[in-house]
Amino acid sequence: MSSGRFELVEVLGRGAFAAVVVARDTQRQGDLVALKVLRRGHLANAMAINRFRDEARILATLDHANIVRVFDLLDYDGQPVMVMEYVRGASLEELCLGRRQSVGLPRVAVVEVARRVALALHDAYHGALGPDGSPMRIIHRDVKPANIMIADIGAVKLLDFGIAKGDFQYRRAKSLYNVAGSAGYDAPERRVGNDTPGADVFALGVTLFVCLTGKPMLLPAGAEAHASAADDLVGRVEVAHIDTAGLQRLVRQMVAFEPSERPSMAEVADELGILLGSRVGMDLTEPEVTNSVLSVLSLRTTHPASEASSYPQLMFLEKVEPSKPPKALSSREAVAAVRGFLTSDNWEERVPELQRLLDASPEFVHEPFLRIIDRAVVPWWQFWAKAARPTEVEAALMLLCDHATPAVVRRVRTLQGHPNQRIAAAAKFLVNQDS
Repeated sequence: MSSGRFELVEVLGRGAFAAVVVARDTQRQGDLVALKVLRRGHLANAMAINRFRDEARILATLDHANIVRVFDLLDYDGQPVMVMEYVRGASLEELCLGRRQSVGLPRVAVVEVARRVALALHDAYHGALGPDGSPMRIIHRDVKPANIMIADIGAVKLLDFGIAKGDFQYRRAKSLYNVAGSAGYDAPERRVGNDTPGADVFALGVTLFVCLTGKPMLLPAGAEAHASAADDLVGRVEVAHIDTAGLQRLVRQMVAFEPSERPSMAEVADELGILLGSRVGMDLTEPEVTNSVLSVLSLRTTHPASEASSYPQLMFLEKVEPSKPPKALSSREAVAAVRGFLTSDNWEERVPELQRLLDASPEFVHEPFLRIIDRAVVPWWQFWAKAARPTEVEAALMLLCDHATPAVVRRVRTLQGHPNQRIAAAAKFLVNQDS
């Protein structure tokens, strides 16, 4: 019998950073939930942990019918686990681009799904409020067919805010500002590190094109060539009983090279509603839609979680309870605790334990890590000083990356020419972060 909070049902998949499993949650009357579990190979990577936690914080704050919900963020001795709404359904990628389903998704339904996603993205940027009452300005940055799902009960859900950018006080991973999205869906400005809400408009426009035509939208890098290719490609967009010229015009505007030339997300939602006419808000439980979803689901092979090759790495969810939150520390206590931790052998291999100490602090503790940075290079005449190990210098740099204040950047700048290439690369990465 399970002694932990969860009973694992099925392993849905394993990505580069996390595994997703379906489980019964004893604290939610045995309801099915989806658990997103950061893979153990990334537990020594402070930025991976912070990105994971930021995704949970973002989703926990958002409250929109078309955005997947997060119920809880748990900790198992440094291994974070996200408890999410379980959505049984199929992604637009499976419905529109898969080759095995017997019934294709009606194109008018694709337009309605895009309208609902546009409303969700508008709310994420303008409607979600942070702790100070200001909009969180969340940009998804990875809108694509694989991240949009239609549930078997007709709900539309936008998934995977793993690389989302937002302005909120408790964001931990500032390095999220420089994360690539998915090839073919990234707006031109993202290629040079410029994030705007228009980037999500661009990606949704490409998603519409791809799902309505079944073809990729390959746009050149140059502005003129981009415009010419887009003009040619949108001619393939056509949906029965919808103003073809109007839909093509909207998609063309959404994929404009310049962000300023694209409509806002609210304008996209409004225009799609006008184009849909009497079908706006259509019931996605109609047989023509649900047959497509059920067709995809019927082709999936499911096995009990215990039969999955990854089960040994996930069975802790059944065996133990989540760790209790660490006791809050004062700033002085946190500095002393972190200093003591950094004196232990090979501390850089135990980042999850260190992260728990940092989480207990009212603010990030910079000083002990800066001491390590200062010992990265010891002058020859300081014969009494002990140089820091290259591995701990690299670990300190990566921990500081998400807290790169101007003072930190000044101390680190000299390490960009360090003879150890990994240290030099980490230093350059930090210096390039927004403070």
